[in-house]
Amino acid sequence: MTKVNVDQLAAQRDVSGLIEALKHDDSSVRHRAAGALGKLGADASAAVTALIEALKHWEPMTRAAAAGALGAIGADAREAVPALERLLTDPELVVKICAASAIRDICPGSGEGIPALTAMLNQKSRPRPKGILHSIGESLSTEVDPTMFISPMF
Repeated sequence: MTKVNVDQLAAQRDVSGLIEALKHDDSSVRHRAAGALGKLGADASAAVTALIEALKHWEPMTRAAAAGALGAIGADAREAVPALERLLTDPELVVKICAASAIRDICPGSGEGIPALTAMLNQKSRPRPKGILHSIGESLSTEVDPTMFISPMF
């Protein structure tokens, strides 16, 4: 593939160019493109479909970066929630944390994503990562009475 100047694309707020960069062979280009899209926030909402596709990439950091960007886009990325929920069972810890954080950022105050986050607490894996518990706690604190979910945490 050709050389891509992600910094230039980001400076120009070139969402289409950054979407193309998400498909680049070079992992650092993909990660930086996702990060640049995340920095654009809701202005990068046209990238949601491409970022959802990036959540399926074989490389964990690409999945994590895409999840982070979706979270930064916020409510305009609501269609990504089912794909992010699937990442809560990803074998890579960083991907799980980024997915949980993205769900929290996309769905504040809505209750959406809580079933998947609490189901994750019921998984038998130990130890539970602090980042995931923090995201779940923040989601629950604005949604429902958190005492309903205390028992699955322990």
